[in-house]
Amino acid sequence: FTSTREKKIRMSPLLIRAKHNIGNYDLKFAEEATMQDLGEKILELTGVPISGQKLICSGKQLTKDLKVTLKEAGLKTGSKLMILGKKYDPEQEEAYREILQLERKCKNIESKMEEV
Repeated sequence: FTSTREKKIRMSPLLIRAKHNIGNYDLKFAEEATMQDLGEKILELTGVPISGQKLICSGKQLTKDLKVTLKEAGLKTGSKLMILGKKYDPEQEEAYREILQLERKCKNIESKMEEV
């Protein structure tokens, strides 16, 4: 048997303040939210992919285990979270540059063939 007050406490959302570069974000999550939910929200707001996110709260890096709840990870209402990580820039990836180079070569060959 749980009282109404206990239900409200249990159902209350987690309010977390996050900072990435110059941006500040007020995040609101259900109590049962996981690190996956947090990572997806950060990706949506900052463009930093989940795999590239480093999350720090109270001087400690948070777990990378996406199944852990935010509460289990040590987050609570009022927690301040620092987000480290860069937006994904496909131009910097070597394989992507090679594909672009191949596309250019193909277009050159196409235009030469059209001339013939």
